[in-house]
Amino acid sequence: MEAPAKSLLRMRFGDLAQLHNHLHLVDGRTLLFCRDPGRILVAGASVTVTLFVTRSGQTITLRGTVLTRVGDGQQSAGAWLVFRDTKVARRLEADAGALTARRQPRFACDFLAEVNYLKAPFLCRIEDVSADGARLGGTAGLHLAAEIEVRIHGAKPDLPGRAGRAIVVRATGGDAGVRFLRSDVETRLACTVLLDAVQKQWAAAPELMHPPLCCRGGQLLEPPMPHIRLRA
Repeated sequence: MEAPAKSLLRMRFGDLAQLHNHLHLVDGRTLLFCRDPGRILVAGASVTVTLFVTRSGQTITLRGTVLTRVGDGQQSAGAWLVFRDTKVARRLEADAGALTARRQPRFACDFLAEVNYLKAPFLCRIEDVSADGARLGGTAGLHLAAEIEVRIHGAKPDLPGRAGRAIVVRATGGDAGVRFLRSDVETRLACTVLLDAVQKQWAAAPELMHPPLCCRGGQLLEPPMPHIRLRA
C-alpha cells in the first residue's frame, strides 16, 4: 500500500496568545487542530507546518503527522496534527517572550544530500535552508568549524546538484547547522537557487488563517481533542 504523500501547510495567527491557545501538550506530544474543509490532509500522512505570527513577525516550523480527521462533510471539517516537538508549546507556556524572530527566515525542506568531510562522504538530509545556511539531519560525527561540501542527491531540474561549500557552526547530537561560504562564487549561486526552489514550494502551499471569532472570551473554535493515548 502506497504511503500518503507529505503535505506542506501554512497557518497564520494574529499573535502569540492565539498560537499558545491552539498548541496542546498531550502525553509528551503537541497537538494542533487544522481546519481543512477541502480534505487536503490525509490521516497518517507526514505534514510540515509553518506557523506565522503576524504581530511579532515570528515563524515557527513543526514536522509531524496527521493524527485523525474530524467533522468531514461539514464546513468546520479538519484534522488533528501531532508533533514530537514540544519545545515551542512549553516555551509559550513558560514565557511567550522566549520565542524570538530569527534574523534570517528558515524554510523547511527535505532533500537527501551527500556531505563530503575529510574525503569521507556520507548521506544526510537537508531539513531547512535560509539565505545564509542550512540545517542538516543525520550528521553525527561532524565537528564545529569543519569545512564540508554538500551535494543534493537526485536533484530535480529546479535544484542545484551541488549546494556548495559550508562551515559547521553548530553540531548537536545527530544534526548540524552550517553556514554557506558565499565568498565562493559557485556556492553563492547554488545556495541562491536552492533557497529560491524551496521558497517556491512554500509559496504554493495552502495558507489557513486563524478564525477572527476564535479565542474571544476564552472560547476555542475547535473540536474536542481526540482521546488517544500516544505511543512513545
